[in-house]
Amino acid sequence: MARAKISGKKEIVAAAFALVEQEGVEALSARRLAASLNISNMTLYNYVENIDEIKKEIIAEGFRQLYAIAYRSLESSNQNNLALDMKSASKILAEDIFDFGCSNKNIYQLMFANSVKKFREDMELKPFYSYFLQLLPKMEDKEKRKKIHKVLNMLHFIVSQMIMDKIIGIHDYSKQEFNAYVDQFVETMFNFD
Repeated sequence: MARAKISGKKEIVAAAFALVEQEGVEALSARRLAASLNISNMTLYNYVENIDEIKKEIIAEGFRQLYAIAYRSLESSNQNNLALDMKSASKILAEDIFDFGCSNKNIYQLMFANSVKKFREDMELKPFYSYFLQLLPKMEDKEKRKKIHKVLNMLHFIVSQMIMDKIIGIHDYSKQEFNAYVDQFVETMFNFD
């Protein structure tokens, strides 16, 4: 049987993304990925250096998809100027992340598991992990900015942990429960005046 030709790295990343989402990150290996593309391992390594490079690309693609969803939601909710209404924008973003995590469990785990610390520190991926901090408005009051920064970091941690707990079966939060917790946190903590 003749080997297939691939169009490039994007095709490899798409196949890897699908493999991880269907079977989990444990299923991702050069052999499995090459077989799913009907190419040799050598051909695979002509396009990527190693499995970590592929994981990094999967994480980046996961964030691209998540950001696209969030942008559409924020845009449709007339929240284009996030500096004016951080509470609403935070709630919308948290709900989008919840939906993404529930729909893409294995990808979400790859993106946020404790074992991916090296990817969180990667200079290309690091900005993706600060999605709540992108809500932070430019302001002169440095103390207020620090307080808001701290609250947004806490919100990021709480949202990520609740979704991970749901995915791995520690607590099966309904969307309604999740939103109630986020609402309570946002309404309690976003009082900076």
